[in-house]
Amino acid sequence: MQTDLPEDQLHANPSPTTPLRVKAVEPVDLVSYIQHTLGFVPRNSITAIALAGRDLGAVLRCDWDPLLTDDWDALSGYASQVAGYLTADERADGSLVFLFRDSTGYVGPDDDSDGLLADALEFELAAVGLPLQEAWLVADGRLWHLDCPDPTTCTAHGSEVARTATSALNTAFILEGSVVEDEPQAAVLPAPADRMSPALHEAVRRFGRPGHGGRPRAQWLRDWEQVLGGAELPADPAERAGLLGGLADVHLRDTLVAAASFTLERAVSGAAWLHALPQEVAQAFDVSPREVNGVLYSSVLMAASRRAPDWDRIARLRRACELLLPEAAGEPATAARCLVAWVEWARGRGSVAGRVIEECRRADPEYPLVQVLGEVVDCGVLSGWARRRSTAWSARRGAGPER
Repeated sequence: MQTDLPEDQLHANPSPTTPLRVKAVEPVDLVSYIQHTLGFVPRNSITAIALAGRDLGAVLRCDWDPLLTDDWDALSGYASQVAGYLTADERADGSLVFLFRDSTGYVGPDDDSDGLLADALEFELAAVGLPLQEAWLVADGRLWHLDCPDPTTCTAHGSEVARTATSALNTAFILEGSVVEDEPQAAVLPAPADRMSPALHEAVRRFGRPGHGGRPRAQWLRDWEQVLGGAELPADPAERAGLLGGLADVHLRDTLVAAASFTLERAVSGAAWLHALPQEVAQAFDVSPREVNGVLYSSVLMAASRRAPDWDRIARLRRACELLLPEAAGEPATAARCLVAWVEWARGRGSVAGRVIEECRRADPEYPLVQVLGEVVDCGVLSGWARRRSTAWSARRGAGPER
């Protein structure tokens, strides 16, 4: 089960955080809200919206396999997972559900499998205190009410989804700069090099020396900080090889992830507290090891912190790893791919992360981070950041509309 979010979009001048306050009057407005929140039109998905009174809250998108309805126990377990994830929005006291289905193999709005799913979701959502207000099917270009006793009396039953393009809410989002794209189907990464260049081989050897001191590590982190701050990758192949070479050191790799998520100083302080980096590195940045930063550091790989990460810095990390991949080989190449997979998973795009992990598994199945991320993705674990509205990546900035 995954929540898929759109591709990174870097903003030199982030738009204001003033909430966008418009009203969702019809179901097509809610579909528009889903599309702009996710950044794409979902397919074969369950999309649940948390309600806080009349306010629309977190949007959770999960993969959906219609064949799951052949097993009621599996269906109930699936619905329970959806309900559990939605409780991460602590303000929520209700819910809405939209089932998006492809036209291929579609039977019609009276398909029993859709009704079974709605029943399972209604039961599980009620059990966690988020009673289901409405359930809709989006299929064959139309909206169908899943719990309408008399279709002739249900507003918008059978209405065209294309009406989202002309809804007032859709227009408001577009004016705010929001864009809805096709659903991301894959993370197409460039292939790594067949073998290490002499410069990369030397960089890996340098960081792998026993007793390797703090000064080169500190300089490596400074070099990456330039990239995370928005600078272009260096043009010199040897400097680019240096950026890759440090990824072979797992402690440097993890400190880089923490630095991308928050700040370099907090990452170094936390790493020093946990003895993941020598004290000389902390001294080089004039920071002290602190337990609070050690806890934050430890939470990053599982995207479990209550503090919201810096998504722009994380986006730059992902982009840099992608651009460096053609020059990477061996362990640095696997590490760079894993960091891309981690970013996709942390943002909630578990299905895309899974495809990157499969590439990693084919190249280096024994790499520890490949195994950890692979197990997390295979089990359908949603990142902690993606579960909470306050920390999740979104295609748009600001709060949601009122319903």
